[in-house]
Amino acid sequence: MLIKAVVFDMDGVIFDSERCVFDVWEELARENNLGDMEPTLRACLGVTTEKCKSIMRSMKGEDFPVEHFMKEASLLFHKRYDGGKLPLKPGVRELLAYLKKQGTRLALASSTRESTVTAELRDAGLYDYFDRVVCGNMVTKSKPDPEIFLTACRLLEVEPGEAFAIEDSFNGIRSASSGGLRPIMVPDIVEPTGEIRGLCERVLPTLMDVQAYFEELQNGEKRKGGIGMFDAEKTRDAVVQWIRDFFEENGKGCNAIVGISGGKDSSIVAALCVEALGKDRVIGVLMPCGHQHDIDMAYLLVNHLGIQHYEINVEDAVKGVMEHLPFEISVQTRTNIPPRIRMTTLYAVAQSHNGRVANTCNLSEDWVGYSTRYGDAAGDFSPCSHLTVTEMKAIGRVLGLPDVLVDKTPIDGLCGKTDEENLGFTYAELDRYIREGVIEDEAKKARIDRLHVLNQFKLKMMPSFDPEI
Repeated sequence: MLIKAVVFDMDGVIFDSERCVFDVWEELARENNLGDMEPTLRACLGVTTEKCKSIMRSMKGEDFPVEHFMKEASLLFHKRYDGGKLPLKPGVRELLAYLKKQGTRLALASSTRESTVTAELRDAGLYDYFDRVVCGNMVTKSKPDPEIFLTACRLLEVEPGEAFAIEDSFNGIRSASSGGLRPIMVPDIVEPTGEIRGLCERVLPTLMDVQAYFEELQNGEKRKGGIGMFDAEKTRDAVVQWIRDFFEENGKGCNAIVGISGGKDSSIVAALCVEALGKDRVIGVLMPCGHQHDIDMAYLLVNHLGIQHYEINVEDAVKGVMEHLPFEISVQTRTNIPPRIRMTTLYAVAQSHNGRVANTCNLSEDWVGYSTRYGDAAGDFSPCSHLTVTEMKAIGRVLGLPDVLVDKTPIDGLCGKTDEENLGFTYAELDRYIREGVIEDEAKKARIDRLHVLNQFKLKMMPSFDPEI
């Protein structure tokens, strides 16, 4: 689809300013023995200065020196951060440049007063990206009232339903939603509640993920006019039937054993298996290697599906192998031992539970060899190895999986980097190249082609000598 218009909030979305304000408030509060300011700051996110003063009086009492505090906070903030010193949120320049290149109309809708907004945008070299700027002193009602977003849409000459809104605050999301825009939340200081998630089209962790989502939408429209729009519901139904047929022929009555990382691929494969076999025939296996910072996502998935599951920590097994190797361990060895031990663990579970192990790879990863041979690339059946990341996400949505699982930034789980940081290109770029043969960046094209050739062996059966006897 065409991304016709996007309206950005400023503080906490474009600039990492909410944290800067918090630091200033806390410092002044300590110096003046004014108590904890964090709850007040959270309540003030996304509102005008006057509204903030009202909230402060309500929460801190009428005796609180509101005017003096706000004046001193403003002086200290500007002293520290004026002149281009205010830190940007990661990915903001790239997202703005991408949208301008696509011909998208851009507006800024900030509760901050116009003089401050203009100065900060100009200092950062971002002002010229925006076609229209609407500030707190230019409207009569503060967020969560929709006036500021509706004004931005009117100035951009688009209908609210044609515009996305990028926000970090609850009041901002409420404002955009009630105005009829398509809200995307990129959480900053506060994580969304169930109410706020229900108002959002997407909750995405970073602006890089917002760009990837927009690219996914754009690429879907191009496929519609070219090689055919991907039908997620039809494909889901076909995969579910394929899984049923596999088990009918290769293990009637057997269970599906799925390694659960908390990422989109294992989540989608597990959900497809539940659709095909029922939740009583799907077993999830969580396999942290020591501490796994996002294991709560894996538990979210197994609880959402209601499947039997085990948590088996593979740290001792991994250390047991590596500590007994009588030579210096290479980076590749250190990286690939954990997924191979995880696969061994899955087969141990399978053989004790009448199971067949699911492979959770997708076409995008397989295309460039982003898997471990005899590790996550192994398995007894592979429902999604001919589906790109973009297509997998679409299936995840029609399966009704929580957005936080479908849109979770993929991290390799081995060295801590995101997949896209390791690869050097986005999945949106790779998926379009796979399906359409189109990629603008020649250097990225060359890298994809090189990785594809180098890793072809991973997708083939083991070569064997034929004596022709």
